[in-house]
Amino acid sequence: MTYIDYMNQFWRVASMEYMSTSEVALYAFIANECNLHRWRMPVPCSSVRICEVLHMSKQTLCTARKNLAKRGLISFIEGKSRHVPSKYSLLEWTDNLTVTPTDNLTASLTPIKDKEKDNSIFKGSADFSNNKKENNNGINVEEFKKSLIRHHPMKARFKLPMTVQQAYESLLAAVMAEVECRRRTFCFNDGIQNQLLTIAKWLVSPTSSFGIMLCGRCDNGKSTMLKAFQQLLNYLHIPKPYGNGKYGIQIVDAKYIAHLCKTNYDAYLRLTSVDMLGIDDLGTDPQEVMDYGNVYTPIIDLLTKHYDEQLFTIITTNLTPQLIRERYGDRIADRLNEMVEKIIFKNETYRNS
Repeated sequence: MTYIDYMNQFWRVASMEYMSTSEVALYAFIANECNLHRWRMPVPCSSVRICEVLHMSKQTLCTARKNLAKRGLISFIEGKSRHVPSKYSLLEWTDNLTVTPTDNLTASLTPIKDKEKDNSIFKGSADFSNNKKENNNGINVEEFKKSLIRHHPMKARFKLPMTVQQAYESLLAAVMAEVECRRRTFCFNDGIQNQLLTIAKWLVSPTSSFGIMLCGRCDNGKSTMLKAFQQLLNYLHIPKPYGNGKYGIQIVDAKYIAHLCKTNYDAYLRLTSVDMLGIDDLGTDPQEVMDYGNVYTPIIDLLTKHYDEQLFTIITTNLTPQLIRERYGDRIADRLNEMVEKIIFKNETYRNS
């Protein structure tokens, strides 16, 4: 394919589905780079250079190239360092895409005129909203949905195998033990009671969220609560499904996550896939780290991975929701709204000297 062929292909795809300006700019940039390299793909190009030329952030670049790759327009290999930059290739997009329905689901794909198509869509929508019955093309929507869920099952949420009262009392004992192990005197108050009850209910009840965010000012027990939960899990030895060991949560300081991303990227990647992770002091981390010309956003990338994989996450932070949105962007703030149950720590410290 020639330069013009690739650009015509791109605009053909863009005419069928929305493309952001960053995706348009990135594709044009990669096409130009491939042309300069006489189409010997993949072509190397550092993320820093792309961001500088296109005036976009690393996060925007990562999102744009991920979307282009999902559409089958490009492929890329993530760079490791300044000496090993990311590499990009343009792909030949094809219309010859076929889907074979399974589980005895059939569809009539006979071409129809525009007016008939409009009527078909309207009738199908009415059937779905009213009775969820078969639409005009003969697909039973409810059965099709069940089939899709069977092929893409929902991820199970971690729950403590006990009642709310038992969970509350277990957490209370764990917090008391954590405080006294620091040679402090535990002070019980209404604030800690409400926090423990909220956490206990979340840990034993069905919910769509898969994490907790402990928010509040400094020195009122958020990190202590996280460490107490870790000790409780270690003590209970709750088995994972299918004999895959015991549940346990790894706690990492947000600042150290950024440090790990820069100094040991393989270890950082392993951390992003931990099935139960505690992130302490969100907001103390640098928003970006640079490694040999490549710019990384460690916390943003980690939270994105945990969101995509629905991994259990507990976060402690002194930031308000507004500050989180300003620091990490609307995309991460909106995903956190779906991911976590927010628990506000309004109390004074419950540790006496």
